[in-house]
Amino acid sequence: MVLEQFKEDFMDYQMYKCTMCGYIYREEKGESRMDIAPGTLFDDLPENFKCPTCNQPKMAFELRKL
Repeated sequence: MVLEQFKEDFMDYQMYKCTMCGYIYREEKGESRMDIAPGTLFDDLPENFKCPTCNQPKMAFELRKL
């Protein structure tokens, strides 16, 4: 039962890929290097968010298909 709930919760999160360098922002993990808490949705990131790898703006990311 606990595993099933974990899978359901995990599936609610999305992954976004930087189209320049391939970095993946995972909503369930956040980004500790930028003090972004786990569970932070991509849409809730500040507009000035930049890729921690190549410094590209938020608009350089696309939703990654699973």
